[in-house]
Amino acid sequence: MRVGSAGGRVEATLLGADQTVLARASVPETADASETARALCQEVHNRVFSPRIDLSQTTINSLDGSNQSVDANRDRLLKVFGLPGASGSPAPHP
Repeated sequence: MRVGSAGGRVEATLLGADQTVLARASVPETADASETARALCQEVHNRVFSPRIDLSQTTINSLDGSNQSVDANRDRLLKVFGLPGASGSPAPHP
């Protein structure tokens, strides 16, 4: 980890073995060095240990532990009620 300051901010950069930047955290520098260090430590933990994931609504709805997709559940309900739109359901009568 590389730590430095510039322009009134203190920055910590987590580097990989090949020196690629894995994470970067930055906080404003304050008059109290201990306070700045605590704030930087908290920001490093927030950046490094928080997973970077994009949860779409579909993904959020699937977090109940089921292994079926929302589309499969929708298809099953449409078939039960005989509604058009389900894969493999009969075509609606004209």
